Amino acid sequence: MKKTKFQQKEQIQMFIKNEIVKHDNPNYWGTKENIDKENELFNYVLEKNIVTQDWFDKRLKHTNVERLQDLLNQINK
Repeated sequence: MKKTKFQQKEQIQMFIKNEIVKHDNPNYWGTKENIDKENELFNYVLEKNIVTQDWFDKRLKHTNVERLQDLLNQINK
């Protein structure tokens, strides 16, 4: 069964929120698993044209949490 756009959006939102919450866990944040999940997320939103590479480039000096929060805000638009 194919997911609707709404279901995909909800799933992305939940994924981002979970990553933001986990930033307080030193046993997770910055691990290979964390980095792989964020890379998967970033590749997905680029592939689906949710944001552009320019969008990411403008946030190079952001922390991971700031970037994830901005991405969540972008998806919620």
